Amino acid sequence: MPIIVASIAMTSAIGLFYAATAARSYTAAAMLIADLKKLQLSQSFGEAAIDPVELESQVEVFKSDNVLSPVVKALRLADKPEFKAVGAWQKLVGTAIPITDQVASRRALEALRLSLGVARVGRTRVIEISYKAADPDFAAQVVNAAAESYIADQLEAKSESARQASAWLQARIADLARQASADEQAVVKFKGDNNIIDAGGGRLMNEQQLTEIASKLGNARAATTEARAKLERIEAILEKDRKDQNVNATVADTLKNEVVSELRTRYLALLNREADYAARYGADHLAVVNLRSQLLGIRRSIHEELQRLDETYKSDLAIARSKQEEIENEYAGAIANLQATSRAQVKLRELEGAARTARALYEHFVERNMEQVQQQSMRFSDTRLISPASPPLYPSQPKRLQAIVIAVLGGAALGLGIATLRDSTDRAFRTGEQVEKRLMTKCLALAPRLETNHTEPARQQADARRQSAVTSGQPWTAVIDTPYSRYAEEIHAVKLAVGVNGSTKSCKVIGITSALPGEGKSTTAINLARLVARNGGNTALVECDLRNPRLGRVFAVGEHAGLSEVIVNHATLDETMHKDDLTELMVLSAGDEPRFAHPSEILASEAIGGLFERLRQLFEWVIVDLPPMGPVTDVRATTSFIDSYLLVIEWGRTDYACVEHALEKEPDVYDRLIGAVLNKVDVDRLPNYGGEYISQMNHYYNSMAPGAGPAQAA
Repeated sequence: MPIIVASIAMTSAIGLFYAATAARSYTAAAMLIADLKKLQLSQSFGEAAIDPVELESQVEVFKSDNVLSPVVKALRLADKPEFKAVGAWQKLVGTAIPITDQVASRRALEALRLSLGVARVGRTRVIEISYKAADPDFAAQVVNAAAESYIADQLEAKSESARQASAWLQARIADLARQASADEQAVVKFKGDNNIIDAGGGRLMNEQQLTEIASKLGNARAATTEARAKLERIEAILEKDRKDQNVNATVADTLKNEVVSELRTRYLALLNREADYAARYGADHLAVVNLRSQLLGIRRSIHEELQRLDETYKSDLAIARSKQEEIENEYAGAIANLQATSRAQVKLRELEGAARTARALYEHFVERNMEQVQQQSMRFSDTRLISPASPPLYPSQPKRLQAIVIAVLGGAALGLGIATLRDSTDRAFRTGEQVEKRLMTKCLALAPRLETNHTEPARQQADARRQSAVTSGQPWTAVIDTPYSRYAEEIHAVKLAVGVNGSTKSCKVIGITSALPGEGKSTTAINLARLVARNGGNTALVECDLRNPRLGRVFAVGEHAGLSEVIVNHATLDETMHKDDLTELMVLSAGDEPRFAHPSEILASEAIGGLFERLRQLFEWVIVDLPPMGPVTDVRATTSFIDSYLLVIEWGRTDYACVEHALEKEPDVYDRLIGAVLNKVDVDRLPNYGGEYISQMNHYYNSMAPGAGPAQAA
C-alpha cells in the first residue's frame, strides 16, 4: 500500500504541474456526411456500394491542393504568423529560399495540411474536420472554409464526370440496339430452318412427351418392385411356416390380411386355452386333445390362405412386368426422336441467350441514360455539411481534469504493478490454498506467530528451565497458558485431523517434521502432545532428532537418560521417561549427548523398532519429534515405526521448491502425510493474502482471550 500511495502522489504532482502551465488552445469541428449511395456519374453501370476504402479516399481528397488552396486564398493564411513556422524551420536547417508570394502560399498550404484534422467517425459515413488554434473564431473560420471548398470541389468533379458519361452512353446505346435486333432475327430464322415447335414455357414438344413417358415408366417400375417384394415376403413366410410348428406372429401385421388375422386370433385363443387345460387336467385329457385338433385345423387354414395369396402375388408380378416392358419400349422410341433435334436445340438456346443478353443490356443502358438526363439538370454533391463549425466556448488543451485523472490512475497502476511484481517474486507459503495447491495435501492449521518474551535474560531463562519444567510464558506452554487463543484452537484442529485421518491401529504414532530447521516443528509437537494428554489421552512424546535434541532442555530433565541410553545401554522406559508436570504427558528425550555418528542407522535399527512396539503397548498416542527432511535423511529411516506424518511449514519464509524437493526425496513420508501446519503466521498481514474473514477471526479470538500470547521459539 505505501508503494501505491507514493506512486499516486508522484504522478498527481506531475499532472497538476502540466494542468497549471500548459498553454490554452481551442478546437473547432464540423461534420460532413458522404452520401455514397447516390448515383456516381462516372460509374454508369450501377449504384456505388458503401466502401470503407472509398470513404478513406475522400478523407485524403480533403487534404488535396484542389480543396485547401482556395482556403489559403480566401482567409489569406500566407500572411498569418502561425503559418510561417515552416519557413523558420527551413531556415534553421539551412534550406531557406527567397520568400515570394507563391512560396508563402505553398508554405501556408503545407502548414494547413499538417494541422487540419480530417477523420472518419467510427464505421459511419460521417467525416469530421477539426482545427486547433489559439483564437476560437479563427479556428471555426478555417474549418467552415475547408468544408465549403471540399463541397465545391465535389460539385465541379461531378459535373465534368456527367458530361463525359453522357457522350459515352449515347454511342453505346446505338451499338447495343443494332446488336439486339440482329440476334433476335437470327433466332427466328433458325427455328424456321429446323422445324422447332415450342410447347410453352421454353420447352420442345419432344421433351414434354419424353417427360410424360419417363413418369409412367417410373410408376411401372415401382409397381413391379412392390409386387416382387410382396411375393418374396409371402414365400419367405410360407417357408418359415413349413419349418416352424407355431403360427408366425408377424404374418398378419406384414400382409394386412383380415382372414389371416382372424385365424391367427382364434389360434392364439385356443393355444392359451389348451395350455390352461393341460395345466389343470393333464396333457392327455380329452378336452386338451380336442383343442390340439382344432389348433391343427386352424393352422392348415392359415397355410392354405397364405398359398392363395402367393398365387395372387405371382399373377400381379407378371402383369406388372408386362406393363413395364411396354412402357420401356415406348420410352426408347421417344429418346430416339429427341436425339434427332438435340443439336438444333442446343444451338437454338445459344442464339436465344445471346438475344436476351443483348436486349437486356440495351434496355439497361436506355434506363441509365434517362436517369442521366434527369440528373444533369440538378447540381448536388455526394457530401453535405450536417454540422458547421462554431467558435468553441472552452479550450480543448490542456484538459486539466483529464490530465489529473490520468495521472492518478497511472500512479495507481504503476504502484499496483510494482506491488504485484514484488508479490510475484515471493515464493514463500502465505495461505492454506497455496499449501494445498503446491503440495497436494491438506493445510490443517494456520498457527499464528507467538510474540517472544525478551525481558528475561537468556541465562536466567536457562536457570529457570533447569529448576522447573512447568515454567509458563514459553512457546511450549502455549496451549496451557492461553487455551482460548487462536494458536490453541489451531493446534486443536490439528488434533482433530490427526484423530480422524490417522492410522486405524489402537495406538497412533504421529511423526512431526519440517523441510528446514527452525520452522517450529518441536514447539508444534510439544503443544500437540500436551493438548492430547490434557484432554485425557494416554500420550507419549518421543524425541528422534538425535542431531539437535531440545526436549531435555524444554522439560528440564535433570538426568541425562534418554532415547540414546535406551538404544545403547538398554535402559528401561521407567528409567528414561519423564512425566510432564503440567499434564499427564510422558516425555522420552533424546538425551543431552547422544553422540551418534550416523543417526539414520540408529533410527533404522531393530532396537528402535522394538522400542516403539513397547510404546504402542503402553500408550494410545505417540507423538514423535523428528529432524528436518531437507538437510538430513534421518526421517526416511522412521517409516518402519511411524504411522502418519505431519509437516510444519514456516509462514512467509519457507520456499515452495525447498518443501517440494524435500517431499520428492521422501516418497514414503509423502504417502503417509496427513497434512501440513502453516506455522508462525503473521495474523496482521494474513488478511492481505487470505481475505477479510481472517481479520474477523482474529477479533473473535482476541475477545475471548485478551492479551498477548506466549513466546514461540524455533
